Amino acid sequence: MFEIQIPAETPVIGAVTFFQIKLGKFRLLRAWRVFLLVLGVLSLLVGVLCLLVSLDVLALAPVVMGILLLLLGAGLPRMAVRMADNMLKKDLKSCHPVCITFDGDGMRKTVHGIVTTVPYESFSHLLLCRGSYVVGLEGETTRYQSLPKDCFTQGDPEAFPDFFREKTGLNFVSI
Repeated sequence: MFEIQIPAETPVIGAVTFFQIKLGKFRLLRAWRVFLLVLGVLSLLVGVLCLLVSLDVLALAPVVMGILLLLLGAGLPRMAVRMADNMLKKDLKSCHPVCITFDGDGMRKTVHGIVTTVPYESFSHLLLCRGSYVVGLEGETTRYQSLPKDCFTQGDPEAFPDFFREKTGLNFVSI
């Protein structure tokens, strides 16, 4: 059995945002990147064709635009991860103390005396990043629960991935 006591004012929300970006949950980000790369290649091709045909200085404009679009498209994921890292550095904290217990039946989360039970079949993955485990809960939308290692009050945090794998059959991923 594992018990995690997450006191109020514990930074947890930023880590969840970081995982969403790292896992590619922002499909719009991926779509924008592909769009910028395709637009950059097309602009570059048009510029090169214009240069070959006319040898005019104005034909350099599509070439320059194409190069800029390619650079922007290639750098977009890196910018997103940097933004996520900055969010981790901000003081994004939980508002209420939370008690989470993993036992034989599943996860029990208690906030303000309200208990929510989640069976192990509902979990999609277990991740580790920056000293926190994060479990993914499948549903209409995937939700994430951050479990800071230093908040474990019962059970060894280093043994948690093995326990979780045994109960869910899911592999542990470190990012």
